[in-house]
Amino acid sequence: MNTRLIKIVVAVQAVFAAGLIAVGVAARENRRMEYLELTRRVSSGQAKSDDFLKLAAHVPDEADALTIRALFGPPLQRSAEIVVGDASPDRRSGDFWIYYPADSSGYPIDFTALAKMKGTVQCFVVDFDSKGRAQAELLWVQHPVNR
Repeated sequence: MNTRLIKIVVAVQAVFAAGLIAVGVAARENRRMEYLELTRRVSSGQAKSDDFLKLAAHVPDEADALTIRALFGPPLQRSAEIVVGDASPDRRSGDFWIYYPADSSGYPIDFTALAKMKGTVQCFVVDFDSKGRAQAELLWVQHPVNR
């Protein structure tokens, strides 16, 4: 085979490989920035329900309380028992960390607003099992919540 042709093929392959590396690095950086932005919004109380669900997708299977606190920040409320649902309530016991999406105007829920909540409210609840592993989901929880 002609050496000149081989050099051209190698050069084209090198350019293609460099392009793949550049695209991969850019995609990785974009995913990282999205992940950091979700963590910032959730921990500052500005997140909507969708943001909690997107960030929950990043929670590893063996997540513990430290991992949850690093991703979501400290919970606004903790409880040993919650009542889920409205029509047919389901009483659950365990160790629950409760996070609240921002209100409709985008302001975070604070302790004053939390004290005034009554009825069924959509919350992001992290449940820790007996081994300390976390499982998170978006639930409708009856308020006020017993601590």
